[in-house]
Amino acid sequence: MDDLTAGIQSNESHRAARLVLAAGMLAGFVYLVHKLQTQTWMVGLDFRVYRSAAEAALSGDPIYGTSPLGIPGMTFKYPPVVLLAFLPTLLVPLQIGYVVHTLLVIGAGLALTVLIDRYLTRCGVTVERIDRVLIAGFVLGSAHAMPSLVYGQVNHFVALALAVGFVGLEEGRDAQSGGALALGALPKVFPAAVGLWLLRRRSVRGVVAALTTGVGSLALGIAVFGPTASRRWVTEELFPRMQTDLFAGGLPASSNLVTVRRPLSILFPTVDPALYGVGALLVLAPVAGYLLTEVERPGARPVALFGLLAAILLYFPSSYLYLVYLSFPLIPLLYLFDGPGRGLFIAGSLLLTLPVQRDDLAETLSALPPGTATDTTLLAVAGPLLSFGTPLLYGLALSLAGCVYWRYRRENE
Repeated sequence: MDDLTAGIQSNESHRAARLVLAAGMLAGFVYLVHKLQTQTWMVGLDFRVYRSAAEAALSGDPIYGTSPLGIPGMTFKYPPVVLLAFLPTLLVPLQIGYVVHTLLVIGAGLALTVLIDRYLTRCGVTVERIDRVLIAGFVLGSAHAMPSLVYGQVNHFVALALAVGFVGLEEGRDAQSGGALALGALPKVFPAAVGLWLLRRRSVRGVVAALTTGVGSLALGIAVFGPTASRRWVTEELFPRMQTDLFAGGLPASSNLVTVRRPLSILFPTVDPALYGVGALLVLAPVAGYLLTEVERPGARPVALFGLLAAILLYFPSSYLYLVYLSFPLIPLLYLFDGPGRGLFIAGSLLLTLPVQRDDLAETLSALPPGTATDTTLLAVAGPLLSFGTPLLYGLALSLAGCVYWRYRRENE
């Protein structure tokens, strides 16, 4: 990591990293308290969908097309093979199943913490006990990670699989890397774009392992649940995710999606929504491509990897919950990143801890004494900014700018 961390001041880098991690934990705690006070019915909501879908599959009922809970939009969205992981939950009552699932999620988060710890240690960073606590707290309890615990989501398993894949490639375990990346991409599908990392690293074994694992998993789903289930998954869940109608006329300020398509839809509200994807590609491809031009030096790789992952999240209409996929390499870079662009990267990382939307600001101001000029001015100034983008979008943009600046300075030294 000498080209990334040359001249790094350990105490200073640790302080900045700890600040970001602690801020993320604080925001996550605020989220948890607010959710438990206002929307307790959402606790375990996604887990209930997974379990109900598994029950439907076992009884021969349709898995896709309707919500098993009777809640619009709350459908099972993953390939049929994923149901194999949830069939065992039918052996225990719902509450116990949710507790077990939550414990497994915590286990995945702790495993990811250990992976990051070992990676940092191998890079020459002294990881103290307080750092381990903060890293674990951020992985499991930041504002974009806590919802996965509350809802009973699978995002931490995806994040762990992606990290295992990235680290495995660094350690020369290409086949394991490809298999892990494919398994990580399986539930959500769009993370399959990380296969570009294997291609850029010219890992033939990794690519073969990823394709074999991915195709084999889908084939297993067909063998177990039949071709009809897989066909309905494609037509009723996968294809509808690609629809762009939500962006027509400008993405609503209430949406929590983190994507470059948001500002594009507001700047150009009258164009065909399908063109926002083209615009996002034109914005993001040069940035990710530039960072990916240098992956030979170990120090440049986490920067390039961050650029690729951030570009993937910003291109697709990603939920803010998916930012947990950035845990590796985001957290290592908080400690490793030094030199040109570090200030931008840290500032952007701080913004990533704040999943605040315009409606959140309006709701908070409405709870304060009415009629103050400060409230009106604040909403008038911050409202458009939070409609055009969100702190998460601005944070990713700043972090990417820091990476690009670092890459440019290193190239021209």
